[in-house]
This record gives sequence, C-alpha cells and structure tokens, in this order.
Amino acid sequence: MVFWLLNALSKEYTASLEYKVEFTNLPIEKYWLDYHELPKKLSLKINSFGFSILRQKTQSFSKKLKIDYKELELQYPDKRDSLVHFTLFSNQLKEINNQLGRELKILSCTPDTIYFKLSIPTRKKLPVKSKIELAFEKQFRQKEGVKFIPDSVIVSGPKAILDTMKGVYTNYRKFEKINSSFQATFELDKGEYLFYNEQVVKGIVEVENYTEKVIKVPITFLDLPPDFKLKLFPKYVNLAFLVGLSDYYNIQSSEFEVSVSYKDIKYATKPPKHLKVSLKSHPAKVQVIRFFPKNVEYILEK
Repeated sequence: MVFWLLNALSKEYTASLEYKVEFTNLPIEKYWLDYHELPKKLSLKINSFGFSILRQKTQSFSKKLKIDYKELELQYPDKRDSLVHFTLFSNQLKEINNQLGRELKILSCTPDTIYFKLSIPTRKKLPVKSKIELAFEKQFRQKEGVKFIPDSVIVSGPKAILDTMKGVYTNYRKFEKINSSFQATFELDKGEYLFYNEQVVKGIVEVENYTEKVIKVPITFLDLPPDFKLKLFPKYVNLAFLVGLSDYYNIQSSEFEVSVSYKDIKYATKPPKHLKVSLKSHPAKVQVIRFFPKNVEYILEK
C-alpha cells in the first residue's frame, strides 16, 4: 500500500489550485482605484509531480501570491485614457511561478485579464461628527455639543462616495460617571477607499450642574378660524425642566410653545369636554420633565 502511494505521488499530474492574491505598489496615493475590479483569488492550472501538488494544496489555504503593480506589463485599450488599463497574467506567469517554486509549471491562470480602473480623487471638506456615548452622574449634564478641534477634515476619494457623505464620524467611545468637563483624543472612523488629512481630532466636552426650574407658559391656539374665539381654563401650564446653572436666569417662557388644536373640536364626533395640551417646542439647552395641566377646559365662541 505504501509502495503504491509513493509510486503514485512520484508521477506527473495536472491540477488546479486556488490562491489568494495581494496587489502591491498600487498608485493609491495619487489615484483612486476601483478595488471591486481586482480579483481576490487566482486559479492556477499547474503541472508537477504528485508530491509537489500535494504540498502546494496544503499551503494554498494560507499562501498569498503577491502581484507588484510596478512590474506588470500594462496595456491600454484607449491610448487617450491612461486611467483605464489592463494586464494579461499569462505574461506574468514566470514571476508567479518563482513564488511557488521551480518544481511547478503553471499552464494557465484564471482570470487571465485584470483591469485597473483609476480615477482622479475628489476632495471635500466635511464636518467632524460625534459617535460618542456619554453617561453622567446625577444632576450633571452636557452643556453643549462636543466641540472638535479641528471641527472639519479634508476627505479625498471617489466622487460617488463623497457625494453621499454629510460628515466624518469619530470611532465609537463610551464615557461613564461624568461630573466635570474633559478633553479626549478621538480617532476618525475611516471609510473604505477614503483618505483624510487628519487621522485624529481633539474633543472637548463641557459639563455643568443642572437644576430644576418651573415657569408659567401661556397656551396658544393652532388652526383656529379667524371668526372664532377660544377661551381656555386655565390659560397657562406650569412647566418644569432641567437647566444648567449658567442658563438658569436666561430661560424665558417665550422660548417654549404649548398649544391646543381647533382640529380636536372640528373632527370630533361630539364636542369634547377638554382639549389636550401639547408641547410643540422648547430650547435645546433644557430637558423638559413635566407640565401641568395636560388637558384644559374651553369655551368656543363665534
């Protein structure tokens, strides 16, 4: 049995082996390259002795063939467009053969034609946006949004990708038990095929103590026809919110909008006894906790 196996492996065979491929020295600093056009693997038809083929099969799972862009024999289908070109791997078999060993003879390669589609990258200035999670200790909150230095970066890449981008995000980070302002360095979440003029930014998080404040806010009317009058009982709501100490005395009732809607009367099957009060808007720097009453009585006059 052993003799038969040794005898079989000493004979020549033709087989197909698949290898991962890695391209080196690509002109990515000057041009954008459509990587989707490049093969991830090459299938080689080889001729060799059984021993060599068996050894190559065990190595092909982890071995990468390196293809040097600078050493390729490039051809141009349109001489007016030097950004699109291709190579025939049948012209590179000698170099590939050297990587695998002289005991193998490569007969063919699939795919044989590889296209390189280059384009001149577009540049776009984009704001830095936060992908940060903040958890504060009781009665502490963020004063404003995270301030980044620099607040924007220059991104280079294919126009099709840049046209869809509204900003550049930081990598995700979480901070807990925050009770004071702090600074930190954040790496940028780099997208595929993109180049940034900055790799990291400094983020400043301003934190302050918050307290509760209660104010009276007048209730307004929505969608009320000009020939109608609406009287509410009461005319105000008591609204409680959290606000930073630095803005405690600056917040005014005019910055809030609470209202009732005439539509709740118009489209009701029968006149309702009360109208629902809704909070329509409030300053971004406060957190509304509650308001009362949530429903008010009314008199509608024409």
